[in-house]
Amino acid sequence: MSTDKSALLHERVINITRRCEDLKDNELFFMLQRNLRQAVEQSSATAPAPLVVTIIGGTGVGKSFIFSSLCATPEVSPSSSSVRGYTKELFVAAAPEDRALLPFSSEEAHYLPGLLPGAILIDTPDLDTINSNNARIARETIRVSDILIVVTTPDKRSNFAIHQNIVEWASRKRWFFVINKTDTAPDASTERLKADLTDRLQHIGFAVDPGALFAFSARQPDSDEFRRFRDLVYSPRTVVQSRILREESALRRILHALNAEKTAERILKLQQELIDYRATLSAQINEQHHLVVTSPAITGLANDSLRSSIYLELAGNNSLFLYPWFAIISWFSPGVRAEYADQAVEAALAENFRFSGCRVDERRFLEDRSLMTTSENNLPAVVKNSGNGEVFMQIIENAQRISEMPLMRFYIILGNILPSLVLLSALYRAAGSWISGIWLPTDFFVHAVALIVIASLPGYMLICKAIDRMAGRFVLKPSQQAVNLHLLDANIAGIDKILQEISLLNSSAESQLKEMQHLLPQSNCGITARDL
Repeated sequence: MSTDKSALLHERVINITRRCEDLKDNELFFMLQRNLRQAVEQSSATAPAPLVVTIIGGTGVGKSFIFSSLCATPEVSPSSSSVRGYTKELFVAAAPEDRALLPFSSEEAHYLPGLLPGAILIDTPDLDTINSNNARIARETIRVSDILIVVTTPDKRSNFAIHQNIVEWASRKRWFFVINKTDTAPDASTERLKADLTDRLQHIGFAVDPGALFAFSARQPDSDEFRRFRDLVYSPRTVVQSRILREESALRRILHALNAEKTAERILKLQQELIDYRATLSAQINEQHHLVVTSPAITGLANDSLRSSIYLELAGNNSLFLYPWFAIISWFSPGVRAEYADQAVEAALAENFRFSGCRVDERRFLEDRSLMTTSENNLPAVVKNSGNGEVFMQIIENAQRISEMPLMRFYIILGNILPSLVLLSALYRAAGSWISGIWLPTDFFVHAVALIVIASLPGYMLICKAIDRMAGRFVLKPSQQAVNLHLLDANIAGIDKILQEISLLNSSAESQLKEMQHLLPQSNCGITARDL
């Protein structure tokens, strides 16, 4: 794996753990964050790490005897056929410079000279031990290992504790399997024992290579099968293969952290649960919003605001003799303008107890799932159109539409006919007097203006009646995208970003893992589980 690809994967892991920080009170995101951090901490060391090969198994299967045989030193790792859990510490064959890289104290490990440069061979306590400290040491050793050699015997192939450990680590490690003490099962041939073990491994999910299975008796070190096993352990893996094995192990740890216990699927299910609840809560809030906006009080106020806005629009148009009436109405009715209607709707929604209840429900829903209950925009659950002028715009748009209707234009023309006739009559009288050389008194002009105003009154009343009729039919239309639930939205958005990062990391890691598998022959690097 190239340095650039490794750096990209590491950056994506860091991005996911950082995004999980705000959601870590939830068990899913806490586990994901912890598992990813553990997955990368082993591969974050700057110095090249040795390849760690570990022998594991249950009680009395001969692990220590095999380890001593590989070291060509009898009883270098003491064993006993009668004492259960005889091995209580690690026996590690490692070069002095490699020992410092292992997380074990001098009380937990007994160190021997290394067998191969750049490689460490470890004998562990029993995995099925009743000693909790021995079990802890064995599991910690598995965690830092690259290749695991599982030792069993014909009568312990179904050991439950061993089976559980294999299942847990199957997709994260490379494996070899040894059936020891074949001389204790004279009725079963070596091939039959291997076939039975192969079936069990395939059931777990391993792609079994015959070269990774061994069946022998460690007390017969000169047998062909044991020599094949010894040659495999001592096989001089190239520096490149060792590096790729370590990188593959890091990739498998990352993939396991992403896919263990179906973490991504459970996070996706949680996100869908939030989306569904948001839709339910939104429907409830929209329903209450509709009831508030269409209530008699708000409807009456909206009608008054629409009526005032229509007068204001008509005052700005070319309404001729009717203009004074429209201007007076607009000047003396500021309390029912569209701006005040918008504020009244906002106040009514703010006082509605059902909106407060929805806010409480939103917070309680998130608290039950240990999700974020604060956000950068931690505001009450409100309806967007109560504060963004949507009510105002509805009134203004309807006022403009009504004022420009052909019927309204006809009423304006009709209302201007009588005052126009009065004006023409006055002008005719004034022109005739001027031609006759008679100057009309001032009272004539005052009376003419008064008659024109009085003559415009029927037209004004006609238009007022039409406006009342049109405004009375007006009802506010609630928005269908009104709800702004900040806490739910923040959690949904945060989870969505985590899922995107998981998808990118998972696809990148799987692609690189497939590239590596072609470079690692199973015959000397071990087998692994197919399904991650």
